[in-house]
Amino acid sequence: MTSAAASAAHTSALGLQTFAVIVSCGVTPYLDRTLRAVAAQTRPPEVVLLIDAASRANGLGDGTPVEDAVAGSGLDDVADVRVVRTPEATTFLAAVRQGLNRYAELVAAGERRRARGPRSIGGSMGDSGERPGEKGPRTPPRGARSPITRAEALAQSDDQADGPTPGSWIWLLHDDSAPEPACLAELRAVVANTRTVAMAGPKQVDWEHPEELLEVGLRTTASARRTNDIVEGEIDQGQYDSRSDVLAVGTAGALIRRSAWSALDALSDDIGPFGDGLAISRALRLAGHRVVVVPRARIRHRRASYLGLRPRFHTAAPRSADGDGERREPVVGEPAPDAERSFRARRAAQLRSWAILSPRPLALLLPWILVLGLARATWRLLSKAPGLARDELAAAGAVSGADRRLRAERRRLDELATVPRSVVAELYVSASEIRAGRRDRVRQERERTARAAAPSELELRELAILTRRRHRMLAASVVIAAAIGLAGTSGILVTRAVTGGALPLLDITWRQLWEAAWSTWSGSGDGYPGTLNPLFALLAPFLALGSLVGLDGGALIHLLVILAVPLAAVGAWYAAGTVTRRTTLRAWAALVWAGAPALLLALGQGRLAPVLVHLTLPWALTALARAVGIDRRDTVLSGLVGAQHLTQEQRDETDRFTSERLDTLGRPDEEETADAADTAGAADAERTADSTPVAEPDDEAGAGADAVDAEGGTGAEEEAGAPGTGPETDSDTERTDTAGAPDDVEGEAGIGAVEALIDFAASPDAAGGTDSSEDGADAEEEAAADPARAASAAVLAPEETGPASPEEAAEEDSDDAAEAAPDEEAATRVADGPADDEAAHGDPTDDETAHEGPADDEAAASAVDDDRKLRISARTTQGAAARAAATEHCGPGSPTAAALAGLLLGVVVAAAPSSVLVIVPVLVLVLLAARGSRARLMLTLVPVVVTAAPACWRAWKLISVTGSWHGGLRYLLTDPGLPVAVPGPSAVETLLGLPVSLEALLAGAGLARAPRFAVLIGLAVVPVLAAAGLLTRGRRGRRARTGALLALGGLALALLAARHVTGLGTAVDGTGIQLAAGWAGTGISLALAGMLASALTAGDAVRVGLVRYSFGWRHLSTVGVGLVAVLVPVLVGGAWAAAAAGSTGDGARTLVMALRPASQQVPVIAGELERAPAAGRVLVLTSTSEGMTLRLWRGKGTQLTDVTPDVLFAQLTDRTTGWSDVRGGTDAMIDLSDTADADLADVVVRAVTGQDEQVAADLAAHGIAVVLLTDRVGERAASARAGLDATPGLEPLAQTAVGTSWRVGPSQPGDVARLTLVSADGAVTAVPSGAGSVRTTIEAADAPRTLVLAERADPGWRAVLDGAPLSAAAPSDGAWRQAFTVPAGAGGELVIEHRSAPTTAMTRVIWIVWALTILWALPLRGRRSVA
Repeated sequence: MTSAAASAAHTSALGLQTFAVIVSCGVTPYLDRTLRAVAAQTRPPEVVLLIDAASRANGLGDGTPVEDAVAGSGLDDVADVRVVRTPEATTFLAAVRQGLNRYAELVAAGERRRARGPRSIGGSMGDSGERPGEKGPRTPPRGARSPITRAEALAQSDDQADGPTPGSWIWLLHDDSAPEPACLAELRAVVANTRTVAMAGPKQVDWEHPEELLEVGLRTTASARRTNDIVEGEIDQGQYDSRSDVLAVGTAGALIRRSAWSALDALSDDIGPFGDGLAISRALRLAGHRVVVVPRARIRHRRASYLGLRPRFHTAAPRSADGDGERREPVVGEPAPDAERSFRARRAAQLRSWAILSPRPLALLLPWILVLGLARATWRLLSKAPGLARDELAAAGAVSGADRRLRAERRRLDELATVPRSVVAELYVSASEIRAGRRDRVRQERERTARAAAPSELELRELAILTRRRHRMLAASVVIAAAIGLAGTSGILVTRAVTGGALPLLDITWRQLWEAAWSTWSGSGDGYPGTLNPLFALLAPFLALGSLVGLDGGALIHLLVILAVPLAAVGAWYAAGTVTRRTTLRAWAALVWAGAPALLLALGQGRLAPVLVHLTLPWALTALARAVGIDRRDTVLSGLVGAQHLTQEQRDETDRFTSERLDTLGRPDEEETADAADTAGAADAERTADSTPVAEPDDEAGAGADAVDAEGGTGAEEEAGAPGTGPETDSDTERTDTAGAPDDVEGEAGIGAVEALIDFAASPDAAGGTDSSEDGADAEEEAAADPARAASAAVLAPEETGPASPEEAAEEDSDDAAEAAPDEEAATRVADGPADDEAAHGDPTDDETAHEGPADDEAAASAVDDDRKLRISARTTQGAAARAAATEHCGPGSPTAAALAGLLLGVVVAAAPSSVLVIVPVLVLVLLAARGSRARLMLTLVPVVVTAAPACWRAWKLISVTGSWHGGLRYLLTDPGLPVAVPGPSAVETLLGLPVSLEALLAGAGLARAPRFAVLIGLAVVPVLAAAGLLTRGRRGRRARTGALLALGGLALALLAARHVTGLGTAVDGTGIQLAAGWAGTGISLALAGMLASALTAGDAVRVGLVRYSFGWRHLSTVGVGLVAVLVPVLVGGAWAAAAAGSTGDGARTLVMALRPASQQVPVIAGELERAPAAGRVLVLTSTSEGMTLRLWRGKGTQLTDVTPDVLFAQLTDRTTGWSDVRGGTDAMIDLSDTADADLADVVVRAVTGQDEQVAADLAAHGIAVVLLTDRVGERAASARAGLDATPGLEPLAQTAVGTSWRVGPSQPGDVARLTLVSADGAVTAVPSGAGSVRTTIEAADAPRTLVLAERADPGWRAVLDGAPLSAAAPSDGAWRQAFTVPAGAGGELVIEHRSAPTTAMTRVIWIVWALTILWALPLRGRRSVA
């Protein structure tokens, strides 16, 4: 009897016992294996229902009909297979229910056909298969197309009558769950002797590795959170085989009693694939049934939905009726496993199960779920997982919005329940157990990672040596820089605050600075409209931190000035480490950056913004390099890493190599090799001539490039695939390798291994490894003197190339080899010693004896082969030594570093808005070039663009108003700070890194007699080395070209700045009134950063190349250039320090050091009046030879918030004329076109003249409470003092070291205030206002009044009184002030602020972008797997 007949007989005798249900969306990559596994069961199911849920939403499979898959699996030989289709089902549970209904209809249709007679049903049950007129039995059709059996009909009739028979079961299977042969038998054996078990599940193991556990029952908390008590990759050793009753089991392989299944109508069809097993199990538990796991039953589960492996489909437009259009075709492909793709569905399933089965009211639980989702989403953002954050919010929102559906499911479950929920609650796991399990998993993972990454003792020794060397070199660089900085600032070391030059004061609180950052009104003088200033917002946190330790803004600036030079050295050291790991080059870069004239002169002149740019730029570039993944990392190559067994040929080479000393191994040159080959025959001579000549540089480059297995292999793969390999072609292969063929490197690798083993046996230190990234002279000299040792490190250690693609790695290796290949032969000859010369020139007697007979011919040929092997050995040794020095390993790229780079570059563009013209284009080009880092670089580009947006928007408005781009460019080139004029540099001086004229600089430094040519030559070292870096190729070449791009942009910016007037100021010593040009130092800092990147690349390439040569003129030349390169920044810094230390704050040396200790500039009582609610101002008058200059202060002096680009640009355009074509440093032509300035100048003229009774009132109109005349010797100062004493309303206040002061006291008391309320009869009442936006209260009055603000009138002012806006009005005594009309009877809370809709929106955008970037920049990591 066949297996099919036996199955039919068994079904007829016992009835339908097991009904398998398999759900699949078409023919998936896993279905065939599942079907074959079901067919291989020791006790197969009687009927298999294959439910095809293929649809556009679920997937279409690979297009093969499922009936063909059934036929190919052999399942129809052991069971009756039925196929139904449910394309509208979207979940597993819905597919099973709809499939069972379709199956019932199929059975009913079969019964109707059977009732019509045997012919209508073919070979149905009871039909012998005989046909009238036919001989012999006829086998009925089997499988998916077989007729309905009697057992199926009986089972279905039981379902429709009194319910399913107690012994019938449904076996649920996924298309990606393959049961092992005894799975169903083990499940049936457990449930056969009990009627209380309604659901039994198998042990789930991995699809490809069945020894690894996945799941042995489900254990969850009351909130449906699963316990991950099985560690990923845990081996099945029977440790969980004692489990039986569990809370739930998964649906993959679950065996459910049919009678219990029929009672699960309370469950909704839309339960997803990650909550159906738990929902079914808990429903059965509530109905009074047991749910057990059977560890002896095993099923392999691919977990395609969990791992996100379901095929992705491309759906084209539907085919048109005539067939000409496109049609929808499935595109099947399995992506890489990623559990995060399914996280949203899993999280939603958990929350839904929690909401349905929790005893808490939904009115309280659903809001809590939403709040929890927000909190978890925030944490996901902090842990750099924005996709998971989005999924958290989506899952919480979806569950919180399904209130009605959840209530309905709760009611249906209550109707089904026969036991209280507390019975099920006993099976829940406590939250503390989950936390303990998580801690154990984290600890195990940490220990596993530590064991895997733990270096060997030899590597630890190498790293310790490397660390000590780095620390010494860094300490030396910082000490030199600190000595230069301390010597230069020795005159201001003991003071608490400094002033002078372009440095303003910062005597405000961090709250005031933060408000000024987001205000569109600059409180300088009578006020100016402006835009947002992100620099103030970035400085505010430092002021807040300083206030905690008792340091105000002035003290912090003083500390910055003292530490600027060593801080610059530290930043440059770490930035250089991303380009090279050689400590000498990094120390040189640190000294060059710390001794840059752009920094030293900006520091001495008090230019705060350029100093911030110079200090921040190295850290920003370091973060950017780490973001892209081009930052160099230390690589310690152990001598025996990658060692392999030797082949017989390599053993023979070992014997020969160890029998002689290296310096006695001859190496014949080209001519002798050719002569020796002639004795072996013309053919051999031709072959030898083609293979042994000294290769040209291009050939050598090819040989060197392909001699390295970039993947760290041993060469076996190449040997297996190379044509012509074998005993007869070994020598040809070696010769081809020698000449430059790229396909086989096995021979060289073998020789390298031999040399490594020999060296290891000879010296214990050889196995210690070589740090290929270290520049220490010891390591490189050892590599040059002992090539075998270097070969062992290069050939045996896998070459790590970081995140670069294989093509890029191959290109880099090729370039490294090409740089040193041309002279490899000469270097090898030098290393081999005098014996090489003898072998090269030969002995005349050798030629005579070479022609004596065949035996001698064979000996000559053998000698040629031996010499060839020696040549290969020497060349391999030398090339390996070079590759050992050139090995490069880079970081993997980091989104955290990208966000940090965005923040740091945001500081740069906030301090110097003009730098955005260089930084943004460079970032865009890098983003376009770095294909694999584009998403990460958006974290850098977006914060930079957003931070620079206010300045760019303001510049665009100026361009649109003036009709010329010069206005917008001039605004961007204006740095915050007092404008001071300096002699501008020429184009050549700018290229050499000088932000001022060389003549003026030498005169200011006391070096007027210094030879200009020598100075220029010294300053040209960095540009020349940067140009040399452009000659490198590969990854180094790309770094050099990027640096050159940044350098060109910086130089262009410096030239533009030096040729554009940006402010009306004074000389560096504070005298005169001159037009100040932009500071070229910011552009020079950018250019210097790019030049150093290219120069370090050149230096790194040179140091790598030197390893290929023995000590000689190349090394001496390099040492000479290095000494000059190191001495130049030291001499420049020393000259600056000497000149700065001798500066007295005036004269020519103020160009080098203009800073001086700050002193009290206003009387104490004047400061009290400024801080009073009336916010009175101080008018400072200074007598000069040109006339009387005036300044209007709102604090102790000119604050940083008083000299913003908006203020400086407005003062330049409103107070001067005829400067558009004039360079900085020339005297200004004063022309007061602004009404407020002209009015104040007229008041001052009348005040110093004396006897004007209206002066006090006019001063009060400007909010001036104190007049201060600085003490100067001269007739003009004495006349001004006498006039002020004679002016009515000016009361003498105090006489201090700064000068003489008067208090303004007009006829009406109390009217000297920033904000006043003027009644209809002219009475003036001071209103408390403060220095910023106004928030105060005024009383109502019967008559209309005028609210006057001592600020320039501007359309941006808004006033709201008790919620009602006030209309603007013109004050009676002057049109320049802002005024509002207060209606009669109006009173209450008054709010006055200056704002505009674009800046308000811009503020919100900046806050959001900064907040997200800061969150992304935090060094937090999320868990890789989440339940």
